[in-house]
Amino acid sequence: MTISLPNPASASSEEVKPTKKILCYGSPYLAEFYDIWIGLWDDTAFYSECLSQIASHTPPSEPVVVLDIGAGTGRITHALASNLPQHIANVRLLGLDMERHMLERAATLTDPAHADKISWVLGSACDLESVPAFRDEGLRADMMVFACGSICHLNVPGQAEQLFRGIASVLRPKTGKAYISVLKGGSSDNGVPDQMMTKPPPAEFRSRDFKDIIYRDTTTVLEVVDDIWHNTRHIVVSRVLEDGSERVVEDNIAEVKAKIWTEGELRRIAKAAGLRVVDIVDRHNDCRDELIFVFEVDV
Repeated sequence: MTISLPNPASASSEEVKPTKKILCYGSPYLAEFYDIWIGLWDDTAFYSECLSQIASHTPPSEPVVVLDIGAGTGRITHALASNLPQHIANVRLLGLDMERHMLERAATLTDPAHADKISWVLGSACDLESVPAFRDEGLRADMMVFACGSICHLNVPGQAEQLFRGIASVLRPKTGKAYISVLKGGSSDNGVPDQMMTKPPPAEFRSRDFKDIIYRDTTTVLEVVDDIWHNTRHIVVSRVLEDGSERVVEDNIAEVKAKIWTEGELRRIAKAAGLRVVDIVDRHNDCRDELIFVFEVDV
């Protein structure tokens, strides 16, 4: 399903002042806040190079199909579209996310020159078989990306198993590759690092898209219970008025529960689903280091 939305500026006409608990970025304001917050990741060149290599093995008569799981506002999907090598003429880029406001922002940020290559799909990482390109068109994915350690959000027992079974079901055998990022802070093989247990200072960001909007982000809870990292953030969206005072537009409590994975767990779950690890890439990012597990269908 392709998502299209009105201009994000319309959000300013729907100002409310709730205090609500959220699990993801469930408003136009929070979708933009995510863009600002995630901007320090520098992994797009890596994934663009991976796509170039994978495309050389795709049958010329078939499209190169890329699935960006947890695509958010389209950071990686947009970068892949912008950096496509000339020899990749037939490509389908699928951006999958469970949050409508993120996909709506992704659609508004799409370069019109790339629009015919990109589809924004509302759906779950735990139900990849339901993506229309796979379910209705019978396509297979040549490349899958689950970036920024987002697998940590699959913290409910059974969710990771659903993800890997879905990957094994829709990934092209022999040549397709799935890139699953795990934050080094989200892997318990070497213990929980100090950076995961150190509260960041309160942060303030000015909106780039909404006039006179300010975002304030304060971490209130940071703890590990068993193998789950609990991170609670107070994210307040305020509008600066003409007299310099502020009016709260949104008052959000963002509760994140992140599973701390071990390499052994990932290998075991993947193997049971019919996948095998072919590489582990140790990458340094400006904001957080990661391990990228590369999977293939085990044939």
